[in-house]
Amino acid sequence: MALLGGNENQQYLLSIASGKRLPELRTTAIDALININLPLAAKSAVALLQNPPANTNVNDVLSPFLARRQGPRFLAQALQGASLSPEIATIGVRRAMSLSQKNPGLIAAFQKAGKLDPVGKEMSPEELKKLNVEFIEQPLPREEWDAMQQVYENSALPIIADESCIEEEDVTRCRGLFHGVNVKLIKCGGITPARRMCLQAKEYDLKLMVGCMTESSIGIAAAAQLLPYLDYADLDGALLLAKDIARGVQIDCGNITFSELHGNGVELI
Repeated sequence: MALLGGNENQQYLLSIASGKRLPELRTTAIDALININLPLAAKSAVALLQNPPANTNVNDVLSPFLARRQGPRFLAQALQGASLSPEIATIGVRRAMSLSQKNPGLIAAFQKAGKLDPVGKEMSPEELKKLNVEFIEQPLPREEWDAMQQVYENSALPIIADESCIEEEDVTRCRGLFHGVNVKLIKCGGITPARRMCLQAKEYDLKLMVGCMTESSIGIAAAAQLLPYLDYADLDGALLLAKDIARGVQIDCGNITFSELHGNGVELI
């Protein structure tokens, strides 16, 4: 579909993207329309999210926009005046906040469309727990070790270190200040030091998470080898790429399937 061009084909794609025909291809048509008319594709995506069929995968709708430089801007514009369910808006806020290039306009647009409280509004851990939030990640800057003691002792939710846990020696420092640590291979130096950090965290009875940056399936496949150690996994970095450079583990709705290839199971595309 992405190869279609011209006004006639654009109108054909739009008829699918709007659900007027072939509704089962609606998300695919929106993805294809992005390559022809990004603003129009954004409007079609928002229209879908306002009244989504039961089988709609919100991440599948949002990912093609978030992977493009101008995608978040046009998505934010299309959200003006829209009304989303709180559940869909929350997914949008989370995806917008995960972008390497922060986009407060998109975050605010999702909040307004879903009538959500602004991110800047303080909520207690008790309030967050009622919203089924599982943990709080890095609530304070890395250097504020003394203040973290008070947060750690009074939080109703587990506190997971991110920026405070970069290298191997940081695991020991986080003990007694965090309930768990987030290990990133790209920061600590690879799978070998990451495994040592995992073993040390387990020895200290810390919750363990492995995260990622926006990186290819090469890095994600390596990080996935540590899954048996983990309480939490954040391995969606390759899903945010417009074009991955490799094939490795397959991630589908939280389910991970490993390749049958040797090593990390990666092959270049």
